[in-house]
Amino acid sequence: MDFRLLRFFIAVYEEKNISKAAERCFVSQPSITNGIKQLEEMLSVNLFERHPKGVSPTSDADIFYPESIHLLAEMNRMENMFKKQNIKQSLSISIMPDLPIKLKTLLFEQIYLIYPSIDLHVHNFGKKSDLRLIIREFKHENEIFLPLWEEDYVLCMNANHPLSHIANISLEDLDGQEFIECPPCEAHQQTIGLLSNANKKLKITGSSDNKSEVLSLVASGWGISFLPELLVSNIQNVISKKVKGPRMFRSIGLSYSNESLKNSAVRKIIELISK
Repeated sequence: MDFRLLRFFIAVYEEKNISKAAERCFVSQPSITNGIKQLEEMLSVNLFERHPKGVSPTSDADIFYPESIHLLAEMNRMENMFKKQNIKQSLSISIMPDLPIKLKTLLFEQIYLIYPSIDLHVHNFGKKSDLRLIIREFKHENEIFLPLWEEDYVLCMNANHPLSHIANISLEDLDGQEFIECPPCEAHQQTIGLLSNANKKLKITGSSDNKSEVLSLVASGWGISFLPELLVSNIQNVISKKVKGPRMFRSIGLSYSNESLKNSAVRKIIELISK
């Protein structure tokens, strides 16, 4: 049985949602839908009932779920059984700061499904590693970038800020507002450029290269700022809002060099995640 289809089924069964399953497996929603359809045809059963809010597993899915977990574990065990016992595979990943825990967890879960016994070494950003979890702008010239997620930037402010009462905020509403800048952030530079073209500007009252520190300044009422949506979710005393205008987002993914592909674990992870 196709390893990939089992991953898709387990993700849909646990998430009860095609979109969340696709995000978890790093594939498009049509890939998940087609994979489940293929699995249903292979098994000659209906595994999920579709409805507007998501999917519900059928009784056949309830039966197949524990079996699929067992099958996946067995496939991994058999694959590892014939590898030389004296060779322990290892994988190193360096991670840029300020990435959401949710997305990092999704990646680690998928690596564990593929290589449950691998020695995984997670390094600080900047240390040489087999893989780097970064935004596209940080890719080196000699690297390949595999996009996994797109995360929107949202306008963030203290809960008592005057803009918190405006339902539909436009870029023009930002004219003269006190703003916390993150100089490396392209969303910030894009905003400043758009306002400048309209003969408007922000009042820069603080800055930090670290988005977590920018968030702390926003929460304290020091000013407003654009920050990644998942980074600011459920933060006390901070309100986030969409702004009318061009979409601002960051593409998060894995970067790797041709040299890294000499590691068979890297090759397999990239191959499976790319599908």
